[in-house]
Amino acid sequence: MSQLPRPLRQPPASAELAAALGACRRAFLAIALFSGMSNILMLTGSLFMLEVYDRVIPSRSVPTLVALLILASGLYAAQGIIDAIRSRILVRVGNSLDETLSLRVYDAIVRLPLTLGVRSEGAQPIRDLDTVRGFLSGTGPIALFDRLGCRSTSAYAFCSIPISGLPRSAARSSSSR
Repeated sequence: MSQLPRPLRQPPASAELAAALGACRRAFLAIALFSGMSNILMLTGSLFMLEVYDRVIPSRSVPTLVALLILASGLYAAQGIIDAIRSRILVRVGNSLDETLSLRVYDAIVRLPLTLGVRSEGAQPIRDLDTVRGFLSGTGPIALFDRLGCRSTSAYAFCSIPISGLPRSAARSSSSR
């Protein structure tokens, strides 16, 4: 008596998704690094204005203003390049995830009507994969990394203000005696 071949047992979909995202770990670390650099460069405008009010206006130095303007323009250009690279990496992560999981999704599309009947929504797995790919290729991860960067930048600024203010206050109190 011949037996019918049994379907191959597949790992759970969550394990495949975790493995596909784990394969992109280095890309996510690069995105985190670029996000950190971008968050630091977001302070360019504030630091430019601080230097203008602190150095340029009191001394009325046009060469200092021009130098600061060129420096700030270069830093803004660097931020734009870093953001473009970060976006390209995310698009590649989304495409890699799409390529890795597309066979599993195709298999689910073929088997779904057989297991759930005619009324089932056959294209739902493709829409789900497209949604995940769209999220990873879009601004979602950038917003998450920037959110973390804003918190760390705020914490650094909060901690650095008392530290930088202490020597000044000590110098003023010793000179007034």
